[in-house]
Amino acid sequence: MPAIVESCIKVGIKNLWLQDGVIHEEAALLALQAGINVVMDRCMARDYAQLFNTTEQARIISPDQANG
Repeated sequence: MPAIVESCIKVGIKNLWLQDGVIHEEAALLALQAGINVVMDRCMARDYAQLFNTTEQARIISPDQANG
């Protein structure tokens, strides 16, 4: 994770999402110190379902599927 955070800092990323189960306190602190917002150990699909009170899963489309 620290290498990913270093890359984010270099290119000016403002937000970093660490998916469910991904926890790295030192990398999160480094990102926060660089002014990057950090979300750690969260699942977007689960959060969406909880926020909108739905059990539907997000549909993921690959580039190949989108192009025909």
